[in-house]
Amino acid sequence: MKKSQNLLHIKLESDEATQSMKDILKTEADLIKIAQSIKSYRTLRIMELELKIELHKKIKDFRNNMHKLRTLLPRLEIPKILKNHEEEIHRTEIMEEVAKIEKEIKPKKEKVQKLREEEPKAPVDDLEAQLREIQERLSRLE
Repeated sequence: MKKSQNLLHIKLESDEATQSMKDILKTEADLIKIAQSIKSYRTLRIMELELKIELHKKIKDFRNNMHKLRTLLPRLEIPKILKNHEEEIHRTEIMEEVAKIEKEIKPKKEKVQKLREEEPKAPVDDLEAQLREIQERLSRLE
């Protein structure tokens, strides 16, 4: 047996139909903008994660090197007067190492940025084309 379908028809005035169409098109335009924002967020998030991974590796290497140095070098008894001076030198060395790591990461960051710029733009262009089409349809309705 086939189920009979009850169709429901609602009569809309011309103004109501036009306004409904405008609302639907505006909603589509907003959804396309949201999709573009999500896509750019994803690329930025990937870039952030890649940089965090790189930084984590550099910090781990640095810690390992420091541990090796501490185990290889003999322990010295330093007078209290010189300890403060040594701490300052140690801080300076750490800051220099951090600057060195930042210099190493910067070209990689620029490389990632360049790769992002070179990514195919077809999906984004497609979204932009859809957005322009919706805006044209909206302007024709108004």
